[in-house]
Amino acid sequence: MELTHEERFNNALNIDQTTKSANNKSLNCAEYQKITSRLLELQEGQKKTLHDFALVKKYELVDYGTGHFLKRRGTDKRVAFIEELFGISQSAYTSTVHGGRDVMYKHLSRQFYNISASQILTFVNLCMECQLKRSRIRKSFVVKPILSKEMNSRCQVDRKSVV
Repeated sequence: MELTHEERFNNALNIDQTTKSANNKSLNCAEYQKITSRLLELQEGQKKTLHDFALVKKYELVDYGTGHFLKRRGTDKRVAFIEELFGISQSAYTSTVHGGRDVMYKHLSRQFYNISASQILTFVNLCMECQLKRSRIRKSFVVKPILSKEMNSRCQVDRKSVV
């Protein structure tokens, strides 16, 4: 059974996450929910711990009616979690008309805080439509050697006219 684009992307991201250091900016859904719930508790007036001061300094909680989402404090950039990264990448990829890594990164970095270029490159490399475009065989010219019996019997000279 062949994996879908989303399954291949998530598998590649999981492999990538295991090789990254602990201080990367990517959050999974559980970490995202934990930070969101802790920030809600702090807004209600709970006592802050040392770790909470760092959370409040880094993130801001925005209420959009039916729920909340995290935003990087001091910017308008949203924080995305890994499980929603495929949908975000898919919509950006179609809106940039298969723009590639740099175009997508520029598009997404305006809206999101924690989407890296390596995650975007993973998505672009797994796109089947782009793989078909890249897989064309390019024809190259063939260099034919000059065959002669005597050495330097044939040569080619460029003429230069002097005025």
